[in-house]
Amino acid sequence: YSDALLESLLMYVRALDEWNQSSALMRLWTALERLCSPDVAAYDDVVRRCAFLWDDVDFATQTLEHLREVRNATVHRGADSKEAKTYCFQLQQQYRALVRFHLGRTARLGSLQEANEFLDLPPDLELLKRRADATRRAIRFRNPRPAPTA
Repeated sequence: YSDALLESLLMYVRALDEWNQSSALMRLWTALERLCSPDVAAYDDVVRRCAFLWDDVDFATQTLEHLREVRNATVHRGADSKEAKTYCFQLQQQYRALVRFHLGRTARLGSLQEANEFLDLPPDLELLKRRADATRRAIRFRNPRPAPTA
C-alpha cells in the first residue's frame, strides 16, 4: 500500500514539473488512476471514488467528468487546451483530497484494494445506514445463536 502511495506521489510531483500544462494534466490524471484504479484504466472508478470524498458528490462528479473529457481530448486528439493550467489546479485539488484520505486511513485500511472498496460505498448516509442494518442482520443469519440447552 505504501509503495502505491509513494509511486503516485512521485507521479504527482513529476507532473507538476511539466512545462506543458496539457501534458501535466495527463500525468496528474495518471497519478489519480494509480490510486483509484491501479490495475486498469477504469475512468468511472476514478471519478466515483474521488467524488465520494466530497460533501457535494454531484458537483465533484461533474468536475471530474469534465476533467476526464479534457484529458481524453488531449490524449486522443492531441488537443491542447488554453485552460489546461486551470484544469491542473482543479485536478490537484482532487488528488490532494485523495492522498489526505489515504494517509489518514492507512492504519485502518490494510491495502489499496480495501481503500477502494471503502470509496465504492454509496455516499448517501441513509443508504449506508440501511446497508449497515442489512449487514448486521446477515451476520446474525449466518452466525445464529446456539439454541438454549435444558
